[in-house]
Amino acid sequence: MSTLPWQISLQTILRPDSPFSPRSVVLVGIGREGHGDDAVGPSIIHDLRPCLIGYAGIHLLEASYAPENLFGVILRYKPMNVVFIDATSTGEPPGAIQWLSIDAAGGCSASTHTLPLSLVGRFISKQGHCEVNILGIEAANLGAGEPLSPAVREAAHRIEQTILGILQQGDQEAALMEIAHSQRKETDQ
Repeated sequence: MSTLPWQISLQTILRPDSPFSPRSVVLVGIGREGHGDDAVGPSIIHDLRPCLIGYAGIHLLEASYAPENLFGVILRYKPMNVVFIDATSTGEPPGAIQWLSIDAAGGCSASTHTLPLSLVGRFISKQGHCEVNILGIEAANLGAGEPLSPAVREAAHRIEQTILGILQQGDQEAALMEIAHSQRKETDQ
């Protein structure tokens, strides 16, 4: 687990060092719809998709239960960072949100993946020369035919609002930097 709060870790990867530097981040929702809290990853991606149109360098993918099927797609984006969003089972209270390194992922996923998420993440990290992490949401209920539990639904909403807030704050700062840059150019002429 990371020593930084998950919000700080997200901010670090979603906001480039400067408004003029490019970013490439792939957010991958993992889990199966209709299996309770296992669907939290795809649910977050689905909710974010209409809100993130126009954000260059932020790529959203739904992987269901086999993220390895997206190796090629993920690597084509040439990401600097990949974040798997997945239900976890770490013993934390339901709805707890954790930022995990891919190396710490062994056995923490509540989903049933065809390949271990740690193996998938290490492959992507090595092949893509990028950092791979997990944004884990502690599951309460994984029953077939069940909706997201209230605690996990609330955690999903917090994650969505945090991502949107980080990006919108970055937009405001970029606009101010662009104005300052334009003013400097005008005074230099």
